[in-house]
Amino acid sequence: MVPVLQSSREDPRLFKLRFRRTCRMLQSLAIRILGDSQRAKTAVENCWRTARRRSPRFIYEIEFRAWLLRVLIDEALILLRDARQTAKSASTQVAEQASRSEYASQTQPNLRTAINPRSASDV
Repeated sequence: MVPVLQSSREDPRLFKLRFRRTCRMLQSLAIRILGDSQRAKTAVENCWRTARRRSPRFIYEIEFRAWLLRVLIDEALILLRDARQTAKSASTQVAEQASRSEYASQTQPNLRTAINPRSASDV
């Protein structure tokens, strides 16, 4: 473990350098969690933003990597949850539309009987 010098305010260039050192590891983990390289890239970008906003101070580089891994896992899980909720709401909407159209076909006359008052069997 190599100590990282800390000041009262961390230099943004140092933070960026430290983040880049762990970027490949973060990307690899995100792909394993999400199963998609594009969503993994989004998770790493979200991790960067979150980490940059909430950057605590670390004495050792290993602590920094462990913290970044936790931030990335949280971001990836958020993406998974959002994707599942979107898929669930989409399937619910499809089921509701099917139910509505089935109800409409049972309760409303078809176009032929609406235009021609004779029964549909006479046509």
